[in-house]
Amino acid sequence: MNWKDTIQVIATQNGVKLTDEQVVNLTWEQKSTWLRSNPVTDARHFDHRLQLFMSTLVLGKSKPIGDVQDYKYSIEFQQRGSPHAHMLLWVKHAPSLSQNSTDKVSAFIDKYISCSLPDDHDLATLVKTVQCHRHSATCRKHGTKCRFSFPRPPLEETRVFLPPIEETNKSNQTIYSAILTSVHEKLDELPQDSDIALQSLLGELKIPQQLYVKALQWIKTKHGQPAVLLKRNITECFINNYNPISMKAWQANLDLQYATNVYACIIYVASYISKPEKTVGDVLKSVCKNSAPQGPKKMMETVSKKFLSHREVSAQ
Repeated sequence: MNWKDTIQVIATQNGVKLTDEQVVNLTWEQKSTWLRSNPVTDARHFDHRLQLFMSTLVLGKSKPIGDVQDYKYSIEFQQRGSPHAHMLLWVKHAPSLSQNSTDKVSAFIDKYISCSLPDDHDLATLVKTVQCHRHSATCRKHGTKCRFSFPRPPLEETRVFLPPIEETNKSNQTIYSAILTSVHEKLDELPQDSDIALQSLLGELKIPQQLYVKALQWIKTKHGQPAVLLKRNITECFINNYNPISMKAWQANLDLQYATNVYACIIYVASYISKPEKTVGDVLKSVCKNSAPQGPKKMMETVSKKFLSHREVSAQ
């Protein structure tokens, strides 16, 4: 809800003029009420901003995330809320793990992706507002652990982990698991603005740093796929990945990640880009199976009506 102009447009359509200051001072509930009053304008405004963001920035001369050659995205209205985009970007000359060293890939990632609190005051304020995770019932609905993996593990440098050649024995697995559990529990106890250094935290827990890194490699690659962990201070363990230039332009939450391999792309496409709304497929199958015999035209009308009535659209 950081886009003042969206609420101002909706308010204007209702005969109300709101200044920037008035929008900023609205409560969360008041902003939600304005958006709920006109979900169509909200969705259209989102699409307009996304088109401008892509054409003037991402594909523009500044190339904030590299020379983007192609892209594909899908808009989702999760639980009939505000729209958001899931997107794949193809960047020219981006290094791949199949052809380049992990150091080169890490350097590429550090050039375009960050999770730091910047020195730029305005950007830092924005990051704290829209990129900082706060535990809630939503992220812990399947148990006590955050399903978005916050707090993220701190590291002194960005690392690209490759699966080890030899399988980790059970004894080391037990050691690594205990290390990660103790670090995670300690991070969860600390205030989010804690300035303790990683070495100090590991020293307090009596964990050698090299062993900590090995434990991270084990847990992140245990399913046989490469993994990326960003350079991150303890004060940044709850900050999600973003691109600084894109963040300034978008003024809302971003989650920018490097795709480690083709498998990762396939998983993303299957999980998000082509994800259908819940039950739509089952509904259409049921219609085709249970409908009385009818001609192709009538069947298409029946299927279309069911499809439209079960599509998720924004209702805020």
